[in-house]
Amino acid sequence: LQNQNMITDPNFVKYKGPIDAMIQIPREQGFFAFWRGNLANCIRIMPTYGIRFLLFDHFQRLCGRGYERSSHLPLSRQMAAGALSG
Repeated sequence: LQNQNMITDPNFVKYKGPIDAMIQIPREQGFFAFWRGNLANCIRIMPTYGIRFLLFDHFQRLCGRGYERSSHLPLSRQMAAGALSG
């Protein structure tokens, strides 16, 4: 849909809009065509978020020094933990 304007023939328009594309793609290529290429993205993203999640807990404990465990951290300390974790 985004690259249709790169085709040299001005009369050739495969999709008329987003709704037309949502109808034609599963009809021509199958439903799983929407998910093609997503595995590589998941492989790239999942370790990143896992490390970020682990580091957030670590930095939250570091930023929480001087506060009781039962009390909530102030917003500034939570933001500092989030910024440090990435």
